[in-house]
Amino acid sequence: MEQSIVALIRPNLNLAQKEDQATHLIEHILAEPKRLKAMGISDDFYAKNIISHNGLINDYFATEYYVVRTEAANEILEKFSRHKDELSIDRDDFEKVKSTLIEELNDDKGEFIDLGEQISRAIYTPGSPSVQNTRDNFDSILNLSYEDTTKIFDKYNDDYSSLKMSFDDYAIDSIPNTKRNVLRSDMKLVELTHPWQSPGSVDTFIIVPIPKDTDLLINLLYSASAINTQFGILYDVLRNKNGLVYGVSIGMDYNLGTLDIYFSSSKENTNKVIDLIKKSLESYDSYIASSLEFIKGRIKLELELDWADVQSQSFTLIDRVVSGGYTETPKSLIERIDSITADDLRRFNRQYLESLNNSSLIIKRQHGKSLVTKIFDK
Repeated sequence: MEQSIVALIRPNLNLAQKEDQATHLIEHILAEPKRLKAMGISDDFYAKNIISHNGLINDYFATEYYVVRTEAANEILEKFSRHKDELSIDRDDFEKVKSTLIEELNDDKGEFIDLGEQISRAIYTPGSPSVQNTRDNFDSILNLSYEDTTKIFDKYNDDYSSLKMSFDDYAIDSIPNTKRNVLRSDMKLVELTHPWQSPGSVDTFIIVPIPKDTDLLINLLYSASAINTQFGILYDVLRNKNGLVYGVSIGMDYNLGTLDIYFSSSKENTNKVIDLIKKSLESYDSYIASSLEFIKGRIKLELELDWADVQSQSFTLIDRVVSGGYTETPKSLIERIDSITADDLRRFNRQYLESLNNSSLIIKRQHGKSLVTKIFDK
């Protein structure tokens, strides 16, 4: 059965707003099953055509989405369009959803700031979405009424985009104009520590700015050439030849425009690993020529498999498109892979290595100590 994703994206309804937990509550309401009937979706239609549905909210947008049989995608999208400006839930159900959210937030409330929030506060400018509001203030919704919630929904629900995605067709109403995080230029090294982790090891994140117009395929091919467990140059040097790490990862942050490296090692080996990463990438030119065709085949396979797992990958795929990661379908990307040359990757590696040496931010999380944040110069 062919599957598609249908989504409605609201870029202004997000946790960067003053009413952060109120928008969180709205996200729960948008995903509420009773809302389906208000939209005219019967249980029978759901059973035949909808594989899963959900709603998610982050620093940039709120989205409600459905994974559906492809032949039903247009009908779902049309129902979205007719109900885009309505919460479509009664007062009794509103109180039930609010109580569930308060219980969820209360259970999660802790005395420590989590890693993600520590990083956000340390590396982003004060105006960035990730640091505008704390996430654990559930007191703000205790007395929130149905009318209050409706007003907040109406206030921010003034810009939206519809999105229909399948393996060979993306129909995008428009890419939402979402506010991006901005990296603080005065930060070079951040040390974060967690009190509940096992002592003795250090997680290291190297945040590396790259040109924001970098071709997605360059990112995919370059990342695979760096850290794939079979042929990645960094994986081979850091684990197979030197045994300094168990694994190494590299990932694109589309909302920041960075391609980031992560590894975990003993404290005494952290700087040694960083030096080896730089030395390994300095020898990238000679390595890529013999590996490129194998890497291309691997990326083609991963693009097919990621889409085949569309129910699990649904929000990741939406997030990439809305964040400006790509708007090409998996099919068109696969068809274009053969046009990427070794010289394309060599040029990108030189850019990446220059940013790694001169513009990167290093974050170290040391396990087993009291919770502190320290900022250092390089």
